Amino acid sequence: MDAKELFREGQGFFIEGKYGESIASFSKAIEAGEKTEIAFLSRGVAYFRIEQFDKAEEDFDNTIKLKSDYGAAFFARSAAYTQTGNEFEAQRSIQSAISCTEASMQWVADHYGMFRTQFDQAMALMPGESDFSESRNEQINNLKKLFEENK
Repeated sequence: MDAKELFREGQGFFIEGKYGESIASFSKAIEAGEKTEIAFLSRGVAYFRIEQFDKAEEDFDNTIKLKSDYGAAFFARSAAYTQTGNEFEAQRSIQSAISCTEASMQWVADHYGMFRTQFDQAMALMPGESDFSESRNEQINNLKKLFEENK
């Protein structure tokens, strides 16, 4: 099998809940040349699912090395840090995830000629988003509470 086929095989195992097999397939895919952010992120999530948080953190680090503005990787890494009790790094990763999200929103605004206030208004229409412009610290504290509740 080539790298892409191994990666797809890993995805299939992951969907079936066979996380050990998915890790093996993702690892083979990476070794065969599929050294993409999604391959490392996928394997990291599989490690997270089997509670190998240190390995998950490594893969989220590899993902971020490949794509430094990948907010999902920062968010996932924060979840892994939370599980290992590293609150300082968890908070730093959440801050980075929020910054990446804000940068992405700003890119859309700049690229498509939207104003930030219009984008914020659109986000406010989403269920549960009564005040999208809340402070960064409030966002971090809310996410921290969510992680603590799900421990």
